[in-house]
Amino acid sequence: SWARKRNQELKKEVFNLLGEKCIVCGESDIRCLQIDHINNGGHKLRLNNGTIGSAQFYRVVIKEVKNGTKDYQLLCANHNWIKRAEYEEEYRRNNKWIKSYQ
Repeated sequence: SWARKRNQELKKEVFNLLGEKCIVCGESDIRCLQIDHINNGGHKLRLNNGTIGSAQFYRVVIKEVKNGTKDYQLLCANHNWIKRAEYEEEYRRNNKWIKSYQ
């Protein structure tokens, strides 16, 4: 469908802006890359914008990255889950979030 094709185009644009590979291991297979909100900004994004669909999310990221934000990075699925687990452990220990991979 047209919407699915447009989502894929927006996703490719985001990935292009973010370097097209996992910043940890260099994986570049688009099927396993994920947009990571550095310092867990995804929760804030959802609070500010409500529940948003993929296309709207990609547009927000494109706009913010083009405006110079460093709030996003690409991670492969494995490193994104590892980061999440490490964040949760750190938060339980110190009641604060740790920094991103960068």
